[in-house]
Amino acid sequence: MLAALVFPDASHASNCPSAENLQDGFSLERPPIRSDVQRGDGPVTRVINIYSNGTEQTVLYFRGLIELYRTDHGSHSVRYPLKDLTELFPLKQGDRRSFEFVGATPDQVPGALRTLELEVLGNETLSLGACSYDVLVIEHVFKQEDRETGRWSILYSPELEMILARRYDAGTAQETTVGYSKIGPLGR
Repeated sequence: MLAALVFPDASHASNCPSAENLQDGFSLERPPIRSDVQRGDGPVTRVINIYSNGTEQTVLYFRGLIELYRTDHGSHSVRYPLKDLTELFPLKQGDRRSFEFVGATPDQVPGALRTLELEVLGNETLSLGACSYDVLVIEHVFKQEDRETGRWSILYSPELEMILARRYDAGTAQETTVGYSKIGPLGR
């Protein structure tokens, strides 16, 4: 109690997920979505997105950065990487990485090879409510047959191993950052 009076943020610090207390996972919120993040013993993170209408979406990520699998409104899709993804880590400013993958769904024949290029543009501090995290700004560029099919930046926390925000149209008048606004313990 005395610590909370003398150091008002001391009681809050224990509510902020960190590398030391991730064993049960954590929840992220951006109304109308809550995302429950659960990490196992290996490099795969399961995120269950729960929408205000009660529907759920499950996404599996490699170290919270590379999407591997997604369920969405009853459909399923998978990205099968053609490279050992452990070679992508650790990441630091200036790093450039890329890998090829095949996208597939149960209803379609696997498509053409695609490429995901990653470039670490810099570092920032991102606040989620009263919690703050150091994040890497990583540009994602998707290509198919050398033709760009998508580009955006993500704000990735190496500590949490999770994408906390996405930035679209970076450096333009239309720049928009869409991210979580709150973080806390799992099941709150």
